[in-house]
Amino acid sequence: MLCLWLRSQRQRFLSSFSPQEDADYLLRIVTNVEFPYLSHTSMEFAIFRTCAIPSISKILDKTGVFRVAAAKRADDTEILTREFWLHHVDSDRGSRAIRRLNFIHSQYVISNDDYLYVLALFAREPVRWGSRIGVQKMDKCGRGRSICEMARCGCAYGDQAHSGECTRA
Repeated sequence: MLCLWLRSQRQRFLSSFSPQEDADYLLRIVTNVEFPYLSHTSMEFAIFRTCAIPSISKILDKTGVFRVAAAKRADDTEILTREFWLHHVDSDRGSRAIRRLNFIHSQYVISNDDYLYVLALFAREPVRWGSRIGVQKMDKCGRGRSICEMARCGCAYGDQAHSGECTRA
């Protein structure tokens, strides 16, 4: 009973924040306190889903990464994404993680649509998993903070499709 009361108090506290202005803080709380395992698993599944797109899977096949070190790629991706989620994309650690991702991906010809798809997966999968499997469904504010934070990541990453919206994210 106490656990349910504490969860409702935390939910009330979290809903008092703005999804746009406090997205980074709220995302840290949700992914590390509320649903750490769910967050981790959904991100792994998002990485897995990137393989379903022919243009992305062609690049992955050409590099041989998934044949040789699939778990390493998933771990590296999680480490880098957690760096800019935990420390914000504008922080020193977050911007270093973004620069590292830019360097890794600059070696390949990747369309902006593919970047957008992967970014959408990273925004959508935790929300989808939280709604289907989580103890409680992610509310409108939770979905908003996930989307806002991924938009910030896209802006920092150099996403051309969101370049006009970067000042609003």
